[in-house]
Amino acid sequence: MDQENTHFKGDFSSLWRLDVMPPIRRLSWWWWWALILIPDPDRPGRSKQLMILWSTKETPAIRVSGHWWKPGGRMFVDDHGGHVIPGMVCAWWFDGEKMFEPLVMRECRMASISDTHPLWPGEGKGEGAGAVIPLIPQDMSIGMAPGNKSFWINLSSDEEAVARGAPSKFEAELTPWWGPPSELTYKNNEYFLGMGYDILRLQATKCRLVVDGEVLEGTGYFQKVSVQAPSFPWFWG
Repeated sequence: MDQENTHFKGDFSSLWRLDVMPPIRRLSWWWWWALILIPDPDRPGRSKQLMILWSTKETPAIRVSGHWWKPGGRMFVDDHGGHVIPGMVCAWWFDGEKMFEPLVMRECRMASISDTHPLWPGEGKGEGAGAVIPLIPQDMSIGMAPGNKSFWINLSSDEEAVARGAPSKFEAELTPWWGPPSELTYKNNEYFLGMGYDILRLQATKCRLVVDGEVLEGTGYFQKVSVQAPSFPWFWG
């Protein structure tokens, strides 16, 4: 890897915080989202696709692909900036021929911490390293390694999806590609009454994806979004 591509560039200091914009009851929603594309050698012109979403919303209830999600609580922020949120992990997998949707639809509480939090293993500078960690037995986390050198993503499929033929385990590593596509872009806009959006985005990364032990190579896309606006039901909560 070229020296200039050894880490992701940009200001990632707010990557694991959801309080950049003061939350508005029934209007605030937040998510981290990754899309991985793997060229399919058996079907030229198609790509295998893995989409993963970690999401929460300030709402008493919202419909998620036919499932009613009721958080039963609100976001908690501790004295060190660590967040605990009610939310959902959702995912789909397209193997080039068959779509598994949902691959994952899991209600859970999640912790979001940066590397300056006491629970982080080691000392950090608050420049991007950290993770979202669903508080469930399976490892369903997404995180940034120290030095902003890579993201990791771990995912275990729902039993119902595995019964339909889906792989059971996914492990991904996203690393810098070249130039602007792998440099963080930031957009923030506030309209009126506190409504608006705050978006961090990486347009393209290299990706190493391990699917039930099979190593695949492709590209990735990532964003972290805060939105303060009326919402409507769709794939995520």
